[in-house]
Amino acid sequence: MVKAERMFGLFKLVYMALQSEKAGLPPGSLLHIGEQKVKNAEIQQISFSKDTFERKAFNSLEEFQDTSGSTDLRWVNITGLHDANVISVVGDMFDLHPLLLEDVVDTSIRPKIEEYENCLFMMVKVLSVDDSKKLISVDQISFVLGKDWLITFIEKPNSLYDGLIKRMKTGKGKISEKGLDYLLFRLTDIIIDHYFFVIEHVNDLVLNLEERAIDNSTPELREEILLLKKQLINFCLLYTSPSPRDS
Repeated sequence: MVKAERMFGLFKLVYMALQSEKAGLPPGSLLHIGEQKVKNAEIQQISFSKDTFERKAFNSLEEFQDTSGSTDLRWVNITGLHDANVISVVGDMFDLHPLLLEDVVDTSIRPKIEEYENCLFMMVKVLSVDDSKKLISVDQISFVLGKDWLITFIEKPNSLYDGLIKRMKTGKGKISEKGLDYLLFRLTDIIIDHYFFVIEHVNDLVLNLEERAIDNSTPELREEILLLKKQLINFCLLYTSPSPRDS
């Protein structure tokens, strides 16, 4: 139980320190709030139309900037939120508002959706199960939808969209016909569907803990219960606590 308390206490101290560092900075400042989950930021792009599909990873920002004249629909994926230079350059290329970019790099705020002059911004949380640590991990993904481009900003690589990308590559499905707004719908739909998997996992975990508590309660079991309780409380806070600009 003490171990769980210390872990969450440390998390709170780190979070408070980062928020304190952000205090006093002008709106639109690119200060990453959260855990750095990849060593280097990466940029990938899928260009597609009814007849074409191309997926490419870029080795440098300069190489990516050379694609700005593309006429196909573009799905740009940025992995890693800690590199302010990458976020800033992408923001300049697509004329993204500084406040939008500030939200992209702040993983402490709740899910939101905002309409800007040239794009639609939406940020959601992705839940996944980490069996090795008996934890439910939370990652942030931001979507920015423009006229002929969609940008996703993610904290670390995930396999949620592998099946969808495979269907796009083979020409199956409706995305190439219906466009980027439909792609955004499909991407968010996959995230929501995955919530039910995580909920089912939590349900099984609670039933297991209940059976073990009835048979033989131990200090280790009480620590697991406390850890699960705190995770669920944190999830509730993610969806109910207003961000500083919303207050």
